[in-house]
Amino acid sequence: MLYLLRKGFKRFQFVGNTSDAHSFYERWVAYTSVLMGHGLNLNQIPELSSPDVDDFRKTFTSVINEENLPEVFVCANDFFALYTIEALESIGIRVPDQCVVTGFDNVYDNIPVLATVNVNKELLGARAVDQMLWRIVNPESNVEKKLILADVMIREQYGRHSG
Repeated sequence: MLYLLRKGFKRFQFVGNTSDAHSFYERWVAYTSVLMGHGLNLNQIPELSSPDVDDFRKTFTSVINEENLPEVFVCANDFFALYTIEALESIGIRVPDQCVVTGFDNVYDNIPVLATVNVNKELLGARAVDQMLWRIVNPESNVEKKLILADVMIREQYGRHSG
């Protein structure tokens, strides 16, 4: 988000069902915190913060058009980024020429997302197993929350200068 703000973008839309996964909700909270912290209005289309994946394109194309097009779609994951790009293309909006899309998980390297986040899933899985084994030996201990930093992957070729 900070990178996008430094690039001069001001109109954002979050895409992804924040109730699908706790991590999606955490991404939503971070997203809104950054926007509010920089004095930007949220101006969110609520249907895109809780879309049904099965009807995604129908929902998306019923609420997005060239007149209300945000500069950036911040997607909860790369799957929503792909769905967003496909829905935009279906209504004649070109990515990244008319808007940019970001994702999370670094699943695809062949879609035009400006940025995604690469999570070391092998390390995450290994640490989860370590934690479960430790919990078996120490069942009465306090709950611990471990954070593993991820890498933001910027794909400049899919960026554009905002106006």
